[in-house]
Amino acid sequence: SPLPSAKSVGKFLSLDLAKKLYDLSAKQISALGIQVNLGPVVEILTEDNEGFLDSRSFGDFEKVIPYSEIFINSMLENSVFPVVKHFPGNNADDPHLGLPIINYDIEKTKNILISPFEKIENKENLGILVAHSVLPSLFSSETPIPACLSKEIVTNLLKNQLGYSGLVFSDDLLMAALQNNGYDSITAITMAIKAGINVLM
Repeated sequence: SPLPSAKSVGKFLSLDLAKKLYDLSAKQISALGIQVNLGPVVEILTEDNEGFLDSRSFGDFEKVIPYSEIFINSMLENSVFPVVKHFPGNNADDPHLGLPIINYDIEKTKNILISPFEKIENKENLGILVAHSVLPSLFSSETPIPACLSKEIVTNLLKNQLGYSGLVFSDDLLMAALQNNGYDSITAITMAIKAGINVLM
């Protein structure tokens, strides 16, 4: 069945109604034999990323966490594996078309971009999809590169510092963000594996 956008769910549905909606959605997905759902988007909607995320975010921090957890739990209860995205965040630049560079300082990066991924519960039972965005403030030992190709972000930050031990997915490695910026398919695949990505898309 057609689904309302995450933005609409966060705006118009109570948590109880959202639970009913995502339970029914998960049952339909499972009945179709689909075992993995690349969602939800757990990024907070801001002026800086609205041009790209738009209706795919539930909204502000107070909505993203509870509505995302409802989505996640509905999937898990119906044997569908949820993959939250896009760690560690985006701006308004579409990675299908170019390379997003987010020039936040470290405090803003932690408080706005990373915090939703820290707060989501049940992390051992879900996947996390890593974006192509470049965040210079997160790099200490290597030149800033796209997040999904970076050991600094995938292994050191996500796995070691944040303690995530589940499956890590790359975003689409054939997007222009990589292909048009010196990361051809073989280079991107090799770097993603070395970074600690488990599932290459």
